[in-house]
Amino acid sequence: MKLSGLGATAVCAALLLVCGVARAAVETGSIEPNATDAAIDAASAPHRTFRDAAVASRGELLVYLPGTGATTSDQDAFGRVAASVGYHVLFLMYPTGISAAEVCQQDPDPACFENFRRELLYGEDLSAHVKVDRANAIANRLQRAVDWLAAHRAGEGWEQFRRDRGLAWGKIVLAGHSQGGGHAQLLAKDYAVARLIVLGSPKDYSTTYARAAPWLAPGKTPPGRMFALVHAQDEQACSFAQLLANLELSGLSSRADIDAASPPYDHAHVLTTNAPGGRIDSAMAHLGLVFDFALPRKHGKNLLEAAWRYLLTEDVDPAARRVAISPAASK
Repeated sequence: MKLSGLGATAVCAALLLVCGVARAAVETGSIEPNATDAAIDAASAPHRTFRDAAVASRGELLVYLPGTGATTSDQDAFGRVAASVGYHVLFLMYPTGISAAEVCQQDPDPACFENFRRELLYGEDLSAHVKVDRANAIANRLQRAVDWLAAHRAGEGWEQFRRDRGLAWGKIVLAGHSQGGGHAQLLAKDYAVARLIVLGSPKDYSTTYARAAPWLAPGKTPPGRMFALVHAQDEQACSFAQLLANLELSGLSSRADIDAASPPYDHAHVLTTNAPGGRIDSAMAHLGLVFDFALPRKHGKNLLEAAWRYLLTEDVDPAARRVAISPAASK
């Protein structure tokens, strides 16, 4: 059948619309943690994956760690944006019930924050405030999840993020919100990863000593591969000024106000915002950096999406990129 004029135009427009919907579709999935390792018996909410098969793969795995009390739900917009720019995305569930700030801000041990985080990361018996064994620790959960995905979803490219019996850290981007951002940053201090993205973190500030936790310093991942997004009204666990100071100690000092600038934000590594403008509750400012229900919007548009895309895709410095792809870029 031959169509002409307005009829042909309408059909073509409809086909383009359908194709556009197909290209925009992001595939999501869930994995029960104990399906990847029978010894995992805590924090049973599922890991979640996001992948867009219609876009070219970046060849990088984005691992996202949620914050205190959160699961891998209600933060889908960030996962979908990451998938839409070519990442394989894994939202990793781990024991999130205890806040580092709650137990360590007044602890007299200067190493409290680091020991708390290391027990959650690796299952080492270091902290009196949390009890996590090796099986339930973040490192094992991540390894087992990637192994499971490589074995059970073999056609999707997850295998590329393994190396021998470990992980290809140089192909991994670590991200996290709040407490999860602190865990991601300490892990990026131990391993040279492709990129680090922290949202509303790190918050490790001792009220006993009126200073940042000593572990906040550059590590194996160069500052040129590290990025942060923070809200000016976020006073959760520490003040905004203290949060900025924590980031400076980590090697991140270049800043841009995304409310007054557009990408590429003068290639800054710390993005600040006061969105949506006006006075808001500190908790909502903190949650609004990533939680779907709290995102700042204008006329239905997510005001942070451009900033997220920048954090996910801004070029790292050339020297850092060479390290990121080096076989030696591991602990």
